[in-house]
Amino acid sequence: MQAADVLLHGSGPALCGEREVARFHEPMPHKPWGAIGVILQTPAPHTPAVLNTAEFLYTRETLSIEHLRNAGVTKPVIGFAPDATFAHDLLDDARAEQYLRSAGL
Repeated sequence: MQAADVLLHGSGPALCGEREVARFHEPMPHKPWGAIGVILQTPAPHTPAVLNTAEFLYTRETLSIEHLRNAGVTKPVIGFAPDATFAHDLLDDARAEQYLRSAGL
């Protein structure tokens, strides 16, 4: 861990690696960390303090952003970034293109 320049927490239904984040950040608070593709709709009472040490938090859906703000997370970079967990072999290209256009994607 000492050799790492940054910690990136990958996607999950919560901050699943919260202990690992603390093990990285506490002895090296000058090294940045962030999370991408996580759902954070019901953070535990102690989680906002951990999240406020992050440089960035990108949730896999937008409802978590509101929950983070309501829980007292105030980091400057909080946003939405879809992750790669959505994969299947069912396709409807016409509807997908329509949705992408309507969502500005």
